[in-house]
Amino acid sequence: MRGDIRRLEDMVGRILDTATLEAGRPHLRKERLPLARLVAGVAEEFAERASERAVKFTHSVAADLEIAADPAAANTVLRNLIENALRASAAAGGREIRLAGRAKNGFVELAVADDGVGFEPAEAEKLFEKFYRPGDELRRTSKGTGLGLYVVRRFVELERGWVTAASPGPGCGATFTVAWPAATPDAADGAADSE
Repeated sequence: MRGDIRRLEDMVGRILDTATLEAGRPHLRKERLPLARLVAGVAEEFAERASERAVKFTHSVAADLEIAADPAAANTVLRNLIENALRASAAAGGREIRLAGRAKNGFVELAVADDGVGFEPAEAEKLFEKFYRPGDELRRTSKGTGLGLYVVRRFVELERGWVTAASPGPGCGATFTVAWPAATPDAADGAADSE
């Protein structure tokens, strides 16, 4: 029952996020956010679920990496990416989700890599389309709405960042890399521009 309740909560959350994003211009307030603390907090939220599935998290995010982003939006992005990685790992008998951060060209990148089901490389861009789910719909056993990655991309783009997906192929795991602008001294001085 707890699993079903969690799935319903996640589904409702994603539908609400999607509705907010499509209703116009969500108000995003940029703040200086320490990425290591965000990652650790979201990983802790999923610790029990990961333990139930014998999946462990490893993170390598330097304490000085700070992003300029809306706290709620950044948290939603991380939750969706980590939940997808956990679902993919559990479905394929995977055992590890690796989270690694780095600064690059004025951005802070976070790679979320799993050893799960993977996907055909040609599907990478389609994964971010609303309601898209890889694989054969008639044979699929995993649950999901196809909204999580759509929400990730929209929030990240509104923050002037980007997200990509990569996989060597089915059964070979996947890596999702998300990037936000690196925090600057004036990062908390106002709201982020919306499209």
